[in-house]
Amino acid sequence: MNTYSYAIGKKIYVNLTNRCSNACDFCVRVNDSYSDYSLWLDKEPTAEEVINSFSALDLESAEEVVFCGYGEPIYKIDEIIAIS
Repeated sequence: MNTYSYAIGKKIYVNLTNRCSNACDFCVRVNDSYSDYSLWLDKEPTAEEVINSFSALDLESAEEVVFCGYGEPIYKIDEIIAIS
C-alpha cells in the first residue's frame, strides 16, 4: 500500500515521488521505511489522492506540512500547489 501522507508529532509529511536527481549521503532512500512508514511508492499520487489521505490524520493538531518522501518533491510542483 502506498503511503501518501503520515504524521509524526505535530507534523504532517506528504510523500509525492520516488524520483530524485541527487545522491545525498544523508538520504533515507537507502531504507525501505522511515519511522515505521513504508515510503517507497508503486505509483505517484495525484493531488486528490494525497488530499483524500489526510482523512486518516489529525489535521487539527498539525503545526506544519512537510513535502518530502523518497524523492525530490519539486518534481511534483503542480501537486504541491494544489495540495497547499
